[in-house]
Amino acid sequence: MPALQLINPTSVTLTPSVDGSGKLTFAHQGTSLNLHEDTLHIKHESLPITIELTDFSDSSGNWTVTAEHEDEHDTTQTWSRNAGTARCFFSWSETNQVHAVKITAKSDNSSVSDKEESVLISVDPYPDQPDPV
Repeated sequence: MPALQLINPTSVTLTPSVDGSGKLTFAHQGTSLNLHEDTLHIKHESLPITIELTDFSDSSGNWTVTAEHEDEHDTTQTWSRNAGTARCFFSWSETNQVHAVKITAKSDNSSVSDKEESVLISVDPYPDQPDPV
């Protein structure tokens, strides 16, 4: 199935969870990215746009989520943390490319292993527009 495509969302929040097989998975408003090859494509008329990943809890503990991706200069961008979320602002300079976002979840339960997964995120202007100079 192709990427989950969002057009002009008011916000983009990915909600993580650990599935029955122990894999870190993500959903946007109840739609699993797993069904979309862990790929999210956002088209938005007003950039930058913020993408957030929320911390979560389950029967094995409370999980803190961190994320990072490489920007257009191959520099690692660590997502900021604030009030139970990891977030990143995607701007014009990061459009028209696919970002592999490495996400790590750490549990407060020391007997549970950290979880790592990657999702692919692309952000493009909508409707198709040239970059502002």
